[in-house]
Amino acid sequence: MRVPRHRPLLVLVSMAPSYERDALIEFLKTLQVLPPGTKDRIVDDRFRAREWPPVDLSEEKR
Repeated sequence: MRVPRHRPLLVLVSMAPSYERDALIEFLKTLQVLPPGTKDRIVDDRFRAREWPPVDLSEEKR
């Protein structure tokens, strides 16, 4: 679907099918604002640096 650039995002989201809106909302819930001074963009629940993508242990054993 081609969308004009001047359309506000809220209008575009409201036009999307309900499944896509729900999926977008669930994705947005996973995002977090990091505290000031956090140097890494990918962190664990204690704001320590975390490797991404995670290491797959099954591949490590090969």
